Amino acid sequence: MKKRLSWINPTDQKQAEWLAKYIAKKQGNTKSINGSYRPPQQSVEEFLLIATSWPEDSSSREQCRNLKAAWNSWKKRKQTKNKVVEGTYTISITARKELERLAKREKCSLSHVVETTLLNAKNIERQTKELQRIIENERLETAIDTNYIRMLFNKDVFIKQLDSLLQQKRIEDLEEENRLLREQLINMVPIRNMPIFI
Repeated sequence: MKKRLSWINPTDQKQAEWLAKYIAKKQGNTKSINGSYRPPQQSVEEFLLIATSWPEDSSSREQCRNLKAAWNSWKKRKQTKNKVVEGTYTISITARKELERLAKREKCSLSHVVETTLLNAKNIERQTKELQRIIENERLETAIDTNYIRMLFNKDVFIKQLDSLLQQKRIEDLEEENRLLREQLINMVPIRNMPIFI
C-alpha cells in the first residue's frame, strides 16, 4: 500500500489541506481523521500511517485509485480555473477519427486541436464578414485578388459569388463608359455622309 500512496506529500500545504478535507468529508465530519482538530500535515501523516496498514485487496486499491484521481482532478481544476473550462461533448465517429488524425499529424492533444480549430473558425468568420462588407459597400475600385481569397477560404461558393460580383461591377463600369462615349459622339459635329452607329 505504501507504494500506492507514495504520491502523497505531507509537506505540500495545498495537498495536505485538500486531503484532510477530503478524508473528513468521506468520514462524514468536518474535523480531522480521529475527530479532533489537527493541522492538515499532521492529519495527512496520521492517514498515511493508517492507510499503509490496509490489506492489499481490491477494495483498498480502488480507494487509493479514487483518492489519487480526486486529487488530480482537483489540482487540474485549480491550475486551469481562470484559463480553461472543462466540458463533455458528443461527436460522431467520423469527427472523432478526423480529430485524432489532426492531433496525430500536428503532434498535439485532442483538446489543442479542438481549441485551435475553433479559434481559427472564429478568425475565418471575422475575415469572411469583412470581405462581405467590402463587397456590399461596393468598394471594388481596389483590385481584389481572388487567388488570395481562394487560398484563405478555399470555398468555391464564396469565390463564385465574388467573381460574379466583380464581373457585374466590370459590366456596369463598361456600360457607363459606353454611355458616356455615345453622349460624346452625339454631341460631336457629324462628318457628312458618314453614318453614326449608336
